[in-house]
Amino acid sequence: LWMGQGDYGEAWRLLDQAWALQAEARARDEWMTLRLRGYLATAQGDLDRACDSYQQALACAQRIEDSFAQALLEERLGEVYLEMGDLTMAASLLQKSLSAFRSAGAGEYEALSLYHLGRALARFGKQPAATRVFGEGLSLAQQLGYYKQAEQIQEALRSLAPNAGNGVRR
Repeated sequence: LWMGQGDYGEAWRLLDQAWALQAEARARDEWMTLRLRGYLATAQGDLDRACDSYQQALACAQRIEDSFAQALLEERLGEVYLEMGDLTMAASLLQKSLSAFRSAGAGEYEALSLYHLGRALARFGKQPAATRVFGEGLSLAQQLGYYKQAEQIQEALRSLAPNAGNGVRR
């Protein structure tokens, strides 16, 4: 319409706006698809492929400045790095996701990040810090009624008990 009326400036502005909206929609679809590819690769035990998919998805989420998507992907990447044994990278990503989830008031995801961060701290040999983080995650999961998460965290806490390696449970 604007082009037909000779207002090429307005026509360009609207066309550029439409292009930007399409690019954002494509990036949003892309990060979600890449996240699903990461889930699938993780389920198959292909951690390298999962890591690659999550990193690509994170780049898309950063491009469109979707902070919640970034936090979700940082949490997933942190978990993958934890499984791969890169504790420093895992802890860094999990700390970032935890901070973002707290800011967003996303308790379920906050509890999940606390669980994985506690696992990373335990693997670092930082049992007191891991116990504190697990306790915080357990309290939050119970408060929110996420009982499956609470059970996971309780199991992780039991594994930190001094006699856990001897088959004795407290």
